[in-house]
Amino acid sequence: MSLPPPTRYDILCPTIKAMGHPLRLQIIEMLSLEPLCVSNISMITKTEISVVSHHLTILKKAGVITSEKRGKEQLYRLLTPCINEFIGCIENIVIKRADETFKETKKAFRKKCLCHQETI
Repeated sequence: MSLPPPTRYDILCPTIKAMGHPLRLQIIEMLSLEPLCVSNISMITKTEISVVSHHLTILKKAGVITSEKRGKEQLYRLLTPCINEFIGCIENIVIKRADETFKETKKAFRKKCLCHQETI
């Protein structure tokens, strides 16, 4: 019995998952401004070079970034800069969710604290 062919979601998930780490998101944002080498990324993020290299490898395997040899160093850059639009969309979702959570918290607080005369 053969396995069903992968769906587009099966194909998309590894790339989206590869971006699911704070340092990787920071690296993506940095590379959206300019190509950088691992030592510069390490210095800016205050992260060990070995850790940065590990995260760069994950992003590269996922097809988010690419690299080219420049002298003695590899220079990393985004493969498709439109990835920032995706991240911006996620930020909008987080902001909207935070706004809704804040409103719900405010309502719950008003119901519980009837002793307070002031409006929150």
